[in-house]
Amino acid sequence: MLTFCPQDSCKPLSTVNMMAPITRWLAVPVVRGFPSQRALHSPRRVKMVPLSLSEREAEVEPLIREHFWEKYREHPSGDAIKRSFIFKNFDVAFEFMQTVATKAKLMNHHPEWSNIYNKVDIVLTTHDAGGLSIKDVEMAQFINGAALQHGVKQPNK
Repeated sequence: MLTFCPQDSCKPLSTVNMMAPITRWLAVPVVRGFPSQRALHSPRRVKMVPLSLSEREAEVEPLIREHFWEKYREHPSGDAIKRSFIFKNFDVAFEFMQTVATKAKLMNHHPEWSNIYNKVDIVLTTHDAGGLSIKDVEMAQFINGAALQHGVKQPNK
């Protein structure tokens, strides 16, 4: 007969509740079929709301006027902003993307982006909010600083 012996107390395998560990797992939120590790240690996500008109004027317009971001209204999730970055070479572009990816993971807010050699195109929007949120503004500000640190070539105004 097979036995299961945790901590020196043997029981026949037929008497052990094999679903107990799985039941504990099912009590946490599931992401793509797997229990979320972060759910065990962090509060639930708060639903984001889109920026108000006054917030857009105060927060988004300076990004457009002074930092080369563009409005991108054709995005399926609603309003978005986009920008292209040109760096010295692929290595620098990829280092920039690693810096942004690290921040995105900490913020739990991930850009849509593409990379071809030394060019990185980024689109920011908040899918949950159906458009731009404060997270997009914070991410854009961080991206601007990271781009400068990595020697971005500034486009002509």
